[in-house]
Amino acid sequence: MDGNPDGAYTDTFEIICIDCGDDPRQEYQDVPPRLQRLRGPYLLDAGVPQYEAHIAWHEALARTR
Repeated sequence: MDGNPDGAYTDTFEIICIDCGDDPRQEYQDVPPRLQRLRGPYLLDAGVPQYEAHIAWHEALARTR
């Protein structure tokens, strides 16, 4: 809270992609299932490659447009 880790998930993070329609102001349970799957939560070791893959997907999509 107040910018400090709090609760049981201090070693995880979520991917919140505004380009995919996600809203960082919404709680996990309030977003659609497709965005929940993207959000995670991820442990750092698993989340970094997932984040990089998602960015690469957006870049590939932009090249095809």
